Amino acid sequence: MFDNPSTIVSSELEAEKESAGQAPSPRFPKKKILLFAALAVGVLILIVGFILVIKKLSVQKAAPLPPALTNLAADITETAVPTSTAKLPDLNQLTEDAAATTSLTFSGEAVEYLSFVDFYEAPDNQITANIDDYSLPLNIKLDVMNYYDVSRKLSLDPAVDRLNNNGFAVIDNPWTSAATDFSAVYKNLADKQIPLLITSDFILYYYQGIMKKTFKSVEENVFYDNLWEINKELYTMAKNRYEARLAAIGNINDSILEGERLATAFFAVALELLKPSADQIGTKSLNDGQFTFADSNRFYFIVPTYLRDDVLAEVDLIRKAGSAVVKSPVLLYSRDYAEFVVPPEYKDNAKLKNFYLTAKWLSAAFPLHYRQASCPDCLLDQADWRISLIAASLISSDFSDRPELKNKWARIYKIMSFFQGLQEDLNYVHYRDALGKLFGADYQVEKLFDDRNQEAAGNLEKLRTELSAYKFPAIAGAIDRQDAAGRALVGLRMLTEPYWPNDYLFGRLVTPAVGAYSASSTAASNVTFCKEKTGLNRCNGFALDIVNLVYPVDNNDYFTENTAYANYQSAVAALRQELNTEVIWQSSNYWLTLHLIKSALEVDKKNQPIFAASDAWNDQALRTAVGAWINFQLPLEKFTIVPASDRKSLDNFSRWSENSYVEPNLNLINELLANNEMILKMFSALGLETDVKLAFREMRDFSANLEMLKKIVIKELSGEKLTEADNEIIADFTKQLAIKPATVADKKLFLPLSSQKNGLKEDLSRLKLLLIIHQEGDNKVFSVGPVWDYQEGR
Repeated sequence: MFDNPSTIVSSELEAEKESAGQAPSPRFPKKKILLFAALAVGVLILIVGFILVIKKLSVQKAAPLPPALTNLAADITETAVPTSTAKLPDLNQLTEDAAATTSLTFSGEAVEYLSFVDFYEAPDNQITANIDDYSLPLNIKLDVMNYYDVSRKLSLDPAVDRLNNNGFAVIDNPWTSAATDFSAVYKNLADKQIPLLITSDFILYYYQGIMKKTFKSVEENVFYDNLWEINKELYTMAKNRYEARLAAIGNINDSILEGERLATAFFAVALELLKPSADQIGTKSLNDGQFTFADSNRFYFIVPTYLRDDVLAEVDLIRKAGSAVVKSPVLLYSRDYAEFVVPPEYKDNAKLKNFYLTAKWLSAAFPLHYRQASCPDCLLDQADWRISLIAASLISSDFSDRPELKNKWARIYKIMSFFQGLQEDLNYVHYRDALGKLFGADYQVEKLFDDRNQEAAGNLEKLRTELSAYKFPAIAGAIDRQDAAGRALVGLRMLTEPYWPNDYLFGRLVTPAVGAYSASSTAASNVTFCKEKTGLNRCNGFALDIVNLVYPVDNNDYFTENTAYANYQSAVAALRQELNTEVIWQSSNYWLTLHLIKSALEVDKKNQPIFAASDAWNDQALRTAVGAWINFQLPLEKFTIVPASDRKSLDNFSRWSENSYVEPNLNLINELLANNEMILKMFSALGLETDVKLAFREMRDFSANLEMLKKIVIKELSGEKLTEADNEIIADFTKQLAIKPATVADKKLFLPLSSQKNGLKEDLSRLKLLLIIHQEGDNKVFSVGPVWDYQEGR
């Protein structure tokens, strides 16, 4: 029934494996045998001596750190980072010297409690500005040195009043079809010899692109191999334990035996999903996204006969990903297999596809509660629950006893949790700690829950009660224990479910929490209201809700209209309190993005040029913030780093480039540097720099780029005239990315709304141009750069 290409590598490979060792032994003369034996003994002596020397030199395993790392620096060894030159790095020159970076080493047990925030150092944003500035209003046709030159290349007429009054303006992109990405717009500006402006939008886009590309590199080069090794070892332990007990007591009705069998089957499904299927194996000449034949030998697995029917039936349901709710052959409760539909970004790469399916399988629950009056919707009856809890306890103990497995697991779990977002709920650490607390550090699952132990049922209830006492923040995606349906889903998960807090945050800012609409009439710009029987209610949030949680939005008509509800302000206050109490800003990329937005918006206006002093500039800064929040959630827009030799201009450095400029938000650049350094150090602590060398170097070199931009911004805020080298750095920075064309759909974020059919659409498919007037010596000049044209609607 299950002999199909999706479950068996190939009949030839099977035959090759099964026939191994059956060939007759070769015959050697006696003298040759003695000679080989003597050589073998000599080699063995050398190996033993080498091992003894290595053991003496080895560092003893450190004791486990407590959950709160109070002095992490003591566990870290750091080497100096070479000082960057004033020239932008060439990411394509992959020499070993260029790879020099911060080196960190960690003890085996410490990684279990390691977090990104342990490496975060808050930046110092203090600066006393001495800006050589001008006064408003202006007459740009008389006052701005390059007005007529720029006006012949861009349509400035609609923006003249705004430029005169504010010192800046945002205008339409004149190349909407030919230049749809940041790099293309910068190229058009350079070709027309218009002075370049490095915008905060572009810096954020570049940074977020590097982050997405880095995560994709870890997915492709780290996750699969580590997950295979973890599951293979856990499977082998579970299999050996089950077979030993089966041989000892026979195939009888025994809870421990069934729990051991369940644990074995659980990891067998994972390995069967991970291994290459016949249609995923390519050839050496055609291997794009496929496994090699060598991979098929390395990642080889055959399901034992006694598990074959259940495991292959489970795998068949997973790969078909049907929409019907079906009872799991392995887990013994009903589940919706539609959740195994593979997203488009994982379909074209065989390793990523198999990893995705396996990760979804590992997120299955071993339920903590059984079906009874207090939990009528629970997934298992008490007898099956007993087996499931025993299996969960065995898995947790196996994991906890092996630091090398925890190190490999950390490279998956901690990276996924940060970059992709995972629910905060019960995991193997909680089960291990609960077992140790209740039954002592030397507990034995087999004795505690053995059917012959009169206290077994009581021990299971004690464990259930202890685990039920754990509390997790709702804002971190914890399952609602008060909800009957949620209570049924509580339990051990090897890998918790993906989670970003959009639904939670928006859910706290709609009716009934915010009350009814309180203005006299709804404007056309209102994208949050809906008509219901009870009146005009707030049925969904919008992007500025998120920004307003970290930075109060004032004097913005669009925001005012969409927040005109009776209890909106009190609901926001309560949610802000929850954020400040429960959220660690550096715990995930979502919260880190909000913290980055907060830092960028909190720039001291007293240390900003005059164009950044108006309400109009505040509105533009808010649009940048919203763009950053949307863009980080969009798929990776593929790009490559252009080699330095290809970035050099064919002509001499032109005079037009002397008026280039960097949007002077020092807070933003400092925060990006702190974030990037935090991630680099975490990667180093997890030993990832050798597995993702190119991505690691791109991150390191992005920091070097930011350091040079930071020096330029400090010059701008100190009233210093930029040098030719500064202007060349600016021009070169705009040429670094070669962005591959993306579809419009890839630049739109769709947020489903429970109360609305169409959902909320956040659109970044278009760009506009930001013109800034800044003082350069005795002259006022234009610089121009691309910004997001953020659009929102239902």
